[in-house]
Amino acid sequence: MKFNSLLFFVLVFLVANAVQGQKLQNGEFLSKKGDYLKVINDSQLISNITPYENVNTYQITDDSLITTKKSRMTDGKGSRDTTSRKAFKILVNSSDALSLRKYQDQGTPYESIDTITFIKIDRLLRPVNNFQLIVLKTFSGFEGTRTIQIDGKGNLLYIHVPLASRPDAKPTKPKKTVRKLTKEEFQTFLYKLSRAMIVLPTLKECVVMDYSSEMTISINGRNYNSNHCTENYLHNELTSYLVNLEDSKRIQKSN
Repeated sequence: MKFNSLLFFVLVFLVANAVQGQKLQNGEFLSKKGDYLKVINDSQLISNITPYENVNTYQITDDSLITTKKSRMTDGKGSRDTTSRKAFKILVNSSDALSLRKYQDQGTPYESIDTITFIKIDRLLRPVNNFQLIVLKTFSGFEGTRTIQIDGKGNLLYIHVPLASRPDAKPTKPKKTVRKLTKEEFQTFLYKLSRAMIVLPTLKECVVMDYSSEMTISINGRNYNSNHCTENYLHNELTSYLVNLEDSKRIQKSN
C-alpha cells in the first residue's frame, strides 16, 4: 500500500480540477496521517479533528467550514450545556478530496504545515492480496483475555478467557471456538482489512487504562504490528470487528 505516492498523484489531479462548493460531499475521507472524516449529510459530520470525535453539525460560510458540537457537562459546579466550535479555511472541496487549514484564535489561517488534506476512501482502497494470517490479542479488566486468529483460508480460532469472579477463585476455563468463516464473513473481513491497510499499522505506546491489545498482520510474507492505542479510526474499526466476531449468532461454541 504505497499511500504517499498514490496520495500525491490523486492530489495533483484533484487540486487541478477542484471546484469550491457550498456543501461537502457525502462519504468517508482519510488523510495521509490517518485523520478520519465522514460527511453524513448537508449539516452533519464525524471526524477526529472536530470536538469529541462524535457527530458535529457544520456550516459553510464563504470559504470557511465551522463545526459545532453541543454536549452536557457535569462538574463541581453542577450540570450545564456546552458548545464547542472549530473553524477551518477550505482550500479544496471536490467530490473526491477536501483540504482544510486550521484557523488561529484571532481568525487568521495557520501556515500550510497545519493543512489537512482528506481523500475519499473509495479512491484509496486496494484489494488485499496474498493475505496469510491475522492474530489479535486483547486484555480487559472487565472482559478478560481474547485471542482471535484468521488465516488465508478463512479459518477462525477464537479463545476467550474470562476473568475469575474473585481473586481466590479457580482459574476460568477458556471458551474456544474453531470454525470456518462463511464466504460473506470472509469478504467482510478482507474489506475491513483493506481499509485498515490504507495507512499501515504502527506500534504506539498504550496509554489507555485497563485495556491492551496487540495485532500482527501477515501479508505477502511480511508482518505488520500494531496495537489498539492507535488513533487511526480504521485500525480501531478492524479491532472492534474482530473482537465482536464472537457475538455472531453463526458461531458454534465448543469448549
